[in-house]
Amino acid sequence: MVSLYKDGLNEKDISELNKLNLKISDEYSSGKINNEQYTNLKKEISVLYEEIFENEIDSLNENLDRDRSGEIQLDRITKEVNDAYIKDRINSDHYSVIRNEISLAYKKIFNCC
Repeated sequence: MVSLYKDGLNEKDISELNKLNLKISDEYSSGKINNEQYTNLKKEISVLYEEIFENEIDSLNENLDRDRSGEIQLDRITKEVNDAYIKDRINSDHYSVIRNEISLAYKKIFNCC
């Protein structure tokens, strides 16, 4: 996990997080780590996913005023977030925070409510 922080978290790190998440699950199922370790590691990974998605949304928000094509990018992020949640890569608390940020970005795109 430390290596992910070296150059800042971005969407390129998602594949590494996916691999790490799978490895942690494998280690847990084979009994190499206990439940507490597993829970703590899953939470740490969920935080990293949240940071990556928040960085993407923040970057997108900076360009929304200048470029209305951000909807396509936001749709992609939304799908990735939903996929990560369904596959238990992010927990429900982090999922809620990210979904709220996505909603705010859509609101900005469509200038509504």
